[in-house]
Parts: sequence; structure tokens; C-alpha cells
Amino acid sequence: MTSHSTERHKYTQLTDTIDKQTQTITQLADKLKRKVPVVTQSTKDVEEVTCRLEARAEVAKSEIQKCFPRILKALQDREKGMMAEVESMVQRKSKVLGLQQERLENELKRLTTTCNFTGEFNASCNRSARRLYVRTRVQIFDFAPCRFHG
Repeated sequence: MTSHSTERHKYTQLTDTIDKQTQTITQLADKLKRKVPVVTQSTKDVEEVTCRLEARAEVAKSEIQKCFPRILKALQDREKGMMAEVESMVQRKSKVLGLQQERLENELKRLTTTCNFTGEFNASCNRSARRLYVRTRVQIFDFAPCRFHG
């Protein structure tokens, strides 16, 4: 390598510079050539994964389409069962409530009749007639047990 200098600049021969650059380019090209098989294999791997992904997606879609009607039917059957259960519960509760209402209405009639009788009795009878009525009722109740023993 020959160089010649001046006071301000250092010069190199053009052929030396070209040789250095050629050597550097050759080294870079060799590195790139070594990467080609690796990148080629990686490309093939990605293609295989993509194909498997698409195949798996088709299988998954097929399974969904196959299973969904069965799942939908199971949900509809469960819905019908729950609706029937609610209806049955309403019928049972309505029957119980109806019986309770009937008993309460009968009790209300009995109470109303008693209150009306007592009000009319108090309004229409004098004090001595009330005493006579009460004594008669007491005597009837006192003799009532005798009828059952004899």
C-alpha cells in the first residue's frame, strides 16, 4: 500500500481502496448466502403452519356447525322444562291460595253474622232479656256434656 501525504491530507491508492471494498462486499455476500437456507426453511415452516392453521380452522368451524344445533336443542329443552316448572308451581300455589281465600271468606261470613246478630240483639233487647238469653245459653252449655255421657 502506497500512500503519499501532503501536509494537510493523507492519500491512498485507488486500487487499494477498491480491493478493500471488494473484500468487504464479498464478506457481506458470504454472510447473506449463509442466511439463505435458514430463511428458506423459515419460509417453508411458516407456509406449513399457515396450511395447518387453515385446516384446523375448517375443523373447528365444522365442529361448531355440527355441535351448535345439539346445544341449541338442549337449551330449548331446558327452557321448556323451566317454563313447565314455573307453570306447575303457579298452579300449586294458586290452589293453596284459593283454599286459604275460601277459609278466610267463610271466617269473614261467620264473624260478620256474629257481629250483626250481636248488634241487633243489643239494639232490640232490654237488659233483663239479655240476662235471660245469656242464662239460657249457659244452661244449654252446662247440660250439653250430659247428653254425650248418657
